[in-house]
Amino acid sequence: ELLTDQLPFEADTPTKVVLRHINDPIPDPRQTAPHRQIPDVLGDICVKALSKKPADRFQTAAEMSAELRRARAALDANRASTTECPVCGTKNPSTMRFCGACGVRLTGEMVAPTSSIPPKGLTPKPSFYPPLASARPFVGREPELERLDALAGEASKHLVVVGVEGEIGVGKTRLLREAAERYAQRGWLVAGASPHPSGALLAYGPLRQLAANLLELDPDQLATIAQDEKLIADPLARAGIAELAKPEGLRGVEDESRAGAVASGLAMLVRLTLARRSLSTAMLVVDDVHRCDGLTLAVLRLLRAALAEDPILLVLADARSHVPTDASLELGGLELEDAGRFLTGRASSSERRRVDVETPTPANGVLIRRLLPFYLEQIHALGGDMGDDTLPPRLADAVAQRVERLPVRAQRALQCLSAFGGRASRADLAAVADPRDLEALDELIKKGLVAEDGDRLDVTHPFLAELVEAFIPASARRELHQKILDVVARAGAPLEIQAEHAYRANVPMRTFMILERCGDLALARGDAAAAVEHARAAL
Repeated sequence: ELLTDQLPFEADTPTKVVLRHINDPIPDPRQTAPHRQIPDVLGDICVKALSKKPADRFQTAAEMSAELRRARAALDANRASTTECPVCGTKNPSTMRFCGACGVRLTGEMVAPTSSIPPKGLTPKPSFYPPLASARPFVGREPELERLDALAGEASKHLVVVGVEGEIGVGKTRLLREAAERYAQRGWLVAGASPHPSGALLAYGPLRQLAANLLELDPDQLATIAQDEKLIADPLARAGIAELAKPEGLRGVEDESRAGAVASGLAMLVRLTLARRSLSTAMLVVDDVHRCDGLTLAVLRLLRAALAEDPILLVLADARSHVPTDASLELGGLELEDAGRFLTGRASSSERRRVDVETPTPANGVLIRRLLPFYLEQIHALGGDMGDDTLPPRLADAVAQRVERLPVRAQRALQCLSAFGGRASRADLAAVADPRDLEALDELIKKGLVAEDGDRLDVTHPFLAELVEAFIPASARRELHQKILDVVARAGAPLEIQAEHAYRANVPMRTFMILERCGDLALARGDAAAAVEHARAAL
């Protein structure tokens, strides 16, 4: 089955399968799957293992293992003496520089077939975040950017994993956005992803998005890539990409995942994309790692080995205690001088001295007050400044006051989008919200509360979406989630997303059934952590 991707004998019933084992001739894997170009040495081992007469089969497992080791050694020696053409698949002597069949160069820069991947521009979209209508100046982060530049220099030689840590609203995502733009302009390959905004624990969700972003394809097309043996010769990598396209776990083995194969497949896609675009270094970003599913965390840990020798800068936000990192950037609030620049719109041009939050300065022992950038955004939107004592001192109160100043229809539109998890298409919103409320979307975009990226709408900060959703009256919130549940169910959304809305719609029996199914799927995929979360929600 590993050689041909199918069973040697198949039938409608177990009895018929047994009869075929007894009576049918042994299928030769080289004839069953000629497109796989199975080596003769492996084909002979497979035929011997399937022999009808016991005396013709391997007598012990050790005997078969020894034969497989000899076959592997022979194949490795043959592989070292030949080079496979990346376009037509012809094996050429390793001394040849060009393919004897199609003329493609065999040495130097890798040439990848483009049958499965349509040609695109030289670099992907620099920022994988939706564009903001009105972003405040990026100030006070010169030390962090300099540190990131130093780590990027190391990443030109080998993998470097960097963690970006800090409390909600400190500007982690903004730093990632600015860094992504900066390195894309320098000619790096830049791609990133984040968990589903609703909080649903989608199996490999961020990595599926990351793989699609690398190839600039729709995630649904990953299944096609996984079947392209000319594009991706390594069967383990293809299996990993197939798992990203449709997570199923390791069949026949309970509680075991295919995270290793996914790590191999993702590493192969990074190398392939670098080669296709003639780029040398990549920056991969995963935001909100603490909200990722267990399988994604497992793959991120395995990537340290899969990409160890590759020129990759892997940046993870909120990865502490989840994924080991080589270095960490700890973000604090802005000092008063930088906060003033932030509010007045003057970008910082000089290097700022780092002072930790609530740490006495050596000179005078006075505590330094530092302010969260997201809090300052609310103050600016409310028309305040540094000397206004009438403004709310807490972030949540500032957000609430800003939302309360919106017209009623704008509030309803924002509530609807927040109930989706902070992200939805205009079509999905139209299926749930009052059309008159949706007329206020342009105002929300203008005020910087919502970002538009094509047909997709995003609340500009997850904390804003969570707070707005929490402010909805309980009965109205349940009714809204019931409508959303119907919409996502009709659209065939993953069960994990349906479970989130069923839970919030307070539909006990339906919620329990969906969560039970989610738990079973998580266990089958090897994600015990997600299964536990689903069980807790069901209880």
